[in-house]
Amino acid sequence: MTEDQVSSGEFADLRPNPKVYLDSNIVSAIAKDDIPTESEALNRLLQAWDDKKVDLVTSEMTLWEISAYQDELKRRLVDRTCRRLAKAQIVRWYELAGRHSYGDRHTWISTPIIQSDPAYEALLALDLEVVEAQHVFVAVKQKCDIFFTCDRSVRDRAAAIKDQFELIVQRPSELPQFETPRR
Repeated sequence: MTEDQVSSGEFADLRPNPKVYLDSNIVSAIAKDDIPTESEALNRLLQAWDDKKVDLVTSEMTLWEISAYQDELKRRLVDRTCRRLAKAQIVRWYELAGRHSYGDRHTWISTPIIQSDPAYEALLALDLEVVEAQHVFVAVKQKCDIFFTCDRSVRDRAAAIKDQFELIVQRPSELPQFETPRR
């Protein structure tokens, strides 16, 4: 990515080496090469990563999702790819606000009072699925510039996510800035 590419167009406010969060479907696509429309863009993205022009991260949630894969070979392949990437620390989307306790001479009951982070609540208000809201929340809290996904439900809310959180949501193929120069 050249300085001219960064300083022009819609992505003028991105830092020179943007931090990019890869949703689990993108990590899977890198490993399995099973989304033909994204293959070339993912190759360019990985080259930009190798050239240290972009920082790629995912989270431990991706590993949790991968562990549910039924096919052992595919699971190991995707798991290996995921482990190569930097892991964004999972940030809690809730906190313990207190405890409600009740007791009498026969029993004592204590229940937690949980309060969700306002940013997480805002993502849920966009009608994102819980897991997708959690992925986007981690990307927001880790100050990522871009969230790559092939998930239509997230991409359909890209404008609202960008407006509220200054996070660009796209498919890798929609961002030509990661093209590497021909030699």
